[in-house]
Amino acid sequence: MRFLTCGDGGVLVELAGLDETLRVFAALRSATTADKPRGSVLDAVTQLIPAARTILIAFDPLLASRAGIIAAVRALDVSADVYRRSRTVEIPVVYDGEDLADIARLLGVSASQIIARHCARAWSVAFVGFAPGFAYLTGGDEIFDVPRRTVPRLSVPAGAVGLAGTFSGVYPRVSSGGWQLLGHTERTMWDEHADPPALLQPGDAVRFTPVRERAVAAPASCLSDSGESDKQEAGKRCGPDSAGVATAALEAVRPGLLTTFQDDGRRSADMGVTGSGAADPCSSHLANALVGNPANAPVLEITGGGVRFVAHGDAVVAVAGAPAPITIIGNADRNDGVSAQHSAEGRAHALERTVVIRQEAMLLRDGEAIEIGVPSSGLRDYLAVRGGFDVERSLGSAATDTMSGIGPKPIVSGQFLAVRRPETSPSITACGGGDGTDRRGADRRGAGKGGTDGDGTCGNSVGLPEPWPEHLPKSGEITELHVHLGPRDDWFTATGISDFLNRIWTVTAQSNRVGLRLQGECSLERRDAAELASEATPPGSIEVPTSGQPVIFLRDQPVTGGYPVIAVLTPRSLNLAGQLPPGAKIRFRCLSDSGESDTWNRILASQLSDSPESDNQESDKQRAQSQEHKEVRQCPDCSES
Repeated sequence: MRFLTCGDGGVLVELAGLDETLRVFAALRSATTADKPRGSVLDAVTQLIPAARTILIAFDPLLASRAGIIAAVRALDVSADVYRRSRTVEIPVVYDGEDLADIARLLGVSASQIIARHCARAWSVAFVGFAPGFAYLTGGDEIFDVPRRTVPRLSVPAGAVGLAGTFSGVYPRVSSGGWQLLGHTERTMWDEHADPPALLQPGDAVRFTPVRERAVAAPASCLSDSGESDKQEAGKRCGPDSAGVATAALEAVRPGLLTTFQDDGRRSADMGVTGSGAADPCSSHLANALVGNPANAPVLEITGGGVRFVAHGDAVVAVAGAPAPITIIGNADRNDGVSAQHSAEGRAHALERTVVIRQEAMLLRDGEAIEIGVPSSGLRDYLAVRGGFDVERSLGSAATDTMSGIGPKPIVSGQFLAVRRPETSPSITACGGGDGTDRRGADRRGAGKGGTDGDGTCGNSVGLPEPWPEHLPKSGEITELHVHLGPRDDWFTATGISDFLNRIWTVTAQSNRVGLRLQGECSLERRDAAELASEATPPGSIEVPTSGQPVIFLRDQPVTGGYPVIAVLTPRSLNLAGQLPPGAKIRFRCLSDSGESDTWNRILASQLSDSPESDNQESDKQRAQSQEHKEVRQCPDCSES
């Protein structure tokens, strides 16, 4: 039993094989169930993620130490055998995969022999991970030991059947992935409305059967040209309830590059479901606090700005996150109560524009529009509305998971977003004037300035205004991110770790909510070229594919992965990474358990003192930019140990 550091609040337990992993996992699950007596250090455990021969133990570092967790695991009784139920699931496969011929050449047999051997034996579901319903299958023919792709595909189709190492598996949804593809199946692997949602469960036997491609006639509705009207009709729904039931709604006139619903995410890793949630939770929490919502209320996460929403009914809104130009547009003459540029007689109305210069609660009257421009720094903004958005939840969360497709779809033009009725509405009448009073006597900055709730004058439940953050990342400038090395830093040479910590890395345009693909001048040198058995990859994991170019996993990351994780971001740096735009530059700084930031840097510098000075040199301008973009934002939810 080996224990590896995995971020601020994680221990990766490495075991001899699958059988021992299952025994230890069963003992841990028993020791951490809610009906057990409290008082153990294992009460601090927040999540368990088993894999082929590892278990990730996530814990609250405020309640327990890493040493305490390790001691508690060592004391567990893991001698009992684990009963695994078994049923047989048949999966028909069309063997037309892009990598079938390459696999045959690699293993020295024909493609037909690959198909025959893949179908000859029943496979067994060892565990579920990577993505919702993605089952790792073991027990196939001994010939199957296949390396993952050097560079993972950005998009693997749903139903793709693949190989990686000694495992086989089926991709339940469209996602990125590095497995070698044999073919595809039409069977549904994940249905969140089913019980259980995943077709395959640990212990199931799986038999693949070869079939031929079928020609399927498309329904008439798919062949019609009414798709746009169908989309518009669907977009008229505001959420779980229709627009007629909603107290107010925002209409997405221009949804921008990517706008999604987010909250604090899910805790369903046992089903292969990632957490998702806001990429920058500090900013989403601030937006909710400004309008008086609970921190976990659904908000709109806006990537790259360029959006416009129109209010249907009065609403109190706030925008927090990346500094961006924000304008509220309405009519100076509101006799008809509708924000139209021309009356029925054709007379032009004067448009009133209110510029928002900070993060604050704002009254958006019926018919008015709010526009959010492109951020001057950072990448993502969060729009909250008082009462919260009335959006359907999946597995306890309204978050959009862009990798697996769980949760609401990204916002489209013309969609109406219903607003829940707030439990206590802030006053929107005059609150004593001052520089915040607009032309109608209503306080544009919300209702938090004096007075009391419920008396018809002013409420005090919205948050106080906050200035925009000053030091968010910018394209072309250096941002420092703090990391804890591990769990697989020992797979890299001293030169590889030195390059990781001392080189400058650039965020590429192939980045999204799943992760940031980085590009550097050199590839990270590995000590161990072996294939890694899939294991947990929490948010903030920095995975290094065979190409040697790192990938920082963000909130829609796969639950498990098969490339070594060289380091894990601290919680605060993970939030900062959610604001990194394409073109931004990164330098990693290593933290020791005591919080010191240069421990490994000094050790590696002494080990590599004879390396060329040019490898670690940077201009005075880069140093100044690096200091300027160090982590300066404080977040009570994201303290570093």
